[in-house]
Amino acid sequence: MWKRLSQKQLFKHPRITLLEDDVQLPDGTVTQYMTFAHTNDSVTIIAQDDDKVLLSREYSYPVDDVLLQFPGGKAEPGEDQTDNAQRELQEETGYKAAKITPLGWYYVNNRRTKAKMYVVLATELTLSKKEGGDIEEDIESEWVAIADIEKMIQSGEIVNFSVLAAWALYRASNPVKGLE
Repeated sequence: MWKRLSQKQLFKHPRITLLEDDVQLPDGTVTQYMTFAHTNDSVTIIAQDDDKVLLSREYSYPVDDVLLQFPGGKAEPGEDQTDNAQRELQEETGYKAAKITPLGWYYVNNRRTKAKMYVVLATELTLSKKEGGDIEEDIESEWVAIADIEKMIQSGEIVNFSVLAAWALYRASNPVKGLE
């Protein structure tokens, strides 16, 4: 195991804090390692209605492209994954779910943070009203047939890591008819 000897903050912004640790490796070597300060965990929501799931189209500034993704986002302090999922689903799509089922989780970037992305299945949906959200969010949602998701992945139309990881957890929990 590595041993942290010291830590200093290199950069702080409301969305990210960059830290540099002096660490001792198991062989005694001392080196520096950069991490992000732990922030709250996040949730990805697979909203399902019969044989369709809800995908969102949202502009991603770093890649300068509109990406397909599932609704979701960062938890507020003290917010559990179910409350996080309900809030994000309503903020981004205007839907509310009567049922939230946890499917699993994965590390967002295990080389830089211990933050987890929880994946949930939202069902028994009712249309409400979009409320809240971040000012830079410009999200359009569309229902896509479950059977088409695999084709969209294969064709390169879906390239967002969180969709790919969430879909793997969904498939592990819910074998898709015709794709077993």
